[in-house]
Amino acid sequence: MMDAIGTLSQPLDNVQCMDELILTRRDTAPEFLTLDKETLIIGRDEENDISLEGQAVSREHARLNKRGDAWYVTDLGSTNGSYLGGTKLEANTEREWLSGHPLQIGAFTLQWQSQQDVKGAQTLVLMPDQIEPLNKILQPHSDDTLNIVLDSYALTLAPGSSGTLQIGLLSSEQRTKQLVVEVEGVPENWVEISQPTVTLLPKKHQSIKITFNLPTGGSLHAAKRRFTIALRNTQEMQYSNSVSGTLNIMAQREFDLQLVPTDLVNAGTAELIITNQGNVSTEYQVKREPIGREIKVSGDVWDVALMPATKMNLWFAISAEKRPIVGSTFTQSYKLTVTDTESTTKSVTGELTVKPRIPAWLVGLIVIALTIILVAMLLRYL
Repeated sequence: MMDAIGTLSQPLDNVQCMDELILTRRDTAPEFLTLDKETLIIGRDEENDISLEGQAVSREHARLNKRGDAWYVTDLGSTNGSYLGGTKLEANTEREWLSGHPLQIGAFTLQWQSQQDVKGAQTLVLMPDQIEPLNKILQPHSDDTLNIVLDSYALTLAPGSSGTLQIGLLSSEQRTKQLVVEVEGVPENWVEISQPTVTLLPKKHQSIKITFNLPTGGSLHAAKRRFTIALRNTQEMQYSNSVSGTLNIMAQREFDLQLVPTDLVNAGTAELIITNQGNVSTEYQVKREPIGREIKVSGDVWDVALMPATKMNLWFAISAEKRPIVGSTFTQSYKLTVTDTESTTKSVTGELTVKPRIPAWLVGLIVIALTIILVAMLLRYL
C-alpha cells in the first residue's frame, strides 16, 4: 500500500522524479503519492497498491496501467462505479486518463500529474467538494438577464499571501433581485466576500470584492485550483449565474535539518532528518564534510527527493581515523550539508569526542604504583 510519508534507512542513488497521484477527499488536504509501478490496483482491500477506505469502494475497484507517457484506467466491475470527468466508466473497459482530469471513486477524487508537472506544479487540483457544486451551478439554470464579469480570470498567490478580485453585476430585468454570493472550489476560510448578500436594482451596476487569503505551511501544495463565483437568487432558491477562474498557488521551497545526536564519543551513528517544509516536490543533495583529518564520516554524496510536508531520515557512521592508545582526549567537528534544487544550502555540525584507549588517570596511577614499588625495593637493599 502506498504512503505519502516515507522514511529511508539507506542512501538513494540516482533518484528520479516520477509521475504523482493526487488523492483528495472532502475536508482533507490533498495527499501526493508516487506512481512507481506501471500497473496498480485501487480498492478497499489493504493489500491493494492504493487502498481507499469506505463502503462505496469495492475491494478491487479499478486498475491503472501506464503505457509510454500515458495512463489508462479500467473499472473492475465495482459496485458503485468509477467516474472519469463526471462520466461513469463502463466495467472492464479501458479508458485513457489524461493528466489533471478528475477520477471519482467513492468519496475520493484522484488526479495524476506528469514528471514535468511535478517539478513545475502545473496540475489543476480539484477537491471532491468541487465536483457536485460545479455541476449544480453550471448545468441546471442560467439567468440571461443577469450579467456577471470578473476583472481577472486568474490570480497568482504565494502561501500566506492575499489577493483580491472584483466582479461586476448588472441586471437587465425590471425588478429588484436578491442575490447571495458564493465561492465554490476553495475552502470557505480562504475567502472573504465584501457583500455576501446583494440587493441588485434594475439596470444598476454593482461591484463586489472577493479576497483570497491563503494559509501558510507545506500542507498547501503548489497547484492550479479552479474556483467558481456563483450567484443564487434567494427568492427563487436557485443559481442565477456564475463565473469561473483559476487560483495559481505558487511554489515555495523551504526545508529544515536536524542532527540527532550532535555529540558522539569515540564512534557512533548520527541521524540526519531532512523535512520538506515547502509546498512542492524537491530534490536535495547531501554531502558530508569532515572538518579535520582525524575523523571519518561514512557515505559520499546522496541525492534524495521529498514530496511536500514529508521528511527523510539518513544515517551516517562517525568514527575516528585512529584511536590513540594513550594520550589526551580531543574533540573533532564534522559537517553535513544539504542543497536543494534552487541552490539553497543549509548545514548542521556535530562533534566526535575521541578518548585514548588507556585513560590518562590510569597512566598516572600506574606511574605512581611503579614509583612506590621502586622506592620500596631501594629501601629494602639499603
